[in-house]
Amino acid sequence: MPQTLQYRPVLIDSLISNERINSYQSVFHPANDVELMGVYLWNAHVCGALFPLIGAVEITLRNAIDQALVADLGRFWWAGGKLHYRSFAPGVDAPHPVQAVRDNFAKATRNHTAEQRRRHEPTLTAWFTAGGAALRSYGNGTARRGLAACAAQCRQARIAQDRNKGRASRP
Repeated sequence: MPQTLQYRPVLIDSLISNERINSYQSVFHPANDVELMGVYLWNAHVCGALFPLIGAVEITLRNAIDQALVADLGRFWWAGGKLHYRSFAPGVDAPHPVQAVRDNFAKATRNHTAEQRRRHEPTLTAWFTAGGAALRSYGNGTARRGLAACAAQCRQARIAQDRNKGRASRP
């Protein structure tokens, strides 16, 4: 650490909160500001080194929980109210964390269902009829392809009507 750099007031007092710096001082008892910043930076490096490990543990734990619940309750264990809170005391409402988890899973189920409908079911936006031709508009862009075919059918129907009018008006 450079000895010529002034760590206070600019670096320590304005960039790092007093609560955070005080926790380093109470645990490590640095002799001066240089040691204090050294401990602070050492902690940042240790945390950075542990972060990938913590991430791997989280993923492993989540996958293990999912595998256990899939084996017991099926692939979509989170849907349809399959998880139930069991209290040992009769008539007791679920605690707030349990209710929050229920609400989150209910929301996830609704979002999943809505996404599946949006992706896989056609959304009717308009029906156009002209000369017997109809076009159904889908949310995935097929309306544009069908619009050209509908326009061609309409043109053919108008041409046929014009021909029939011309023949009918001749003596």
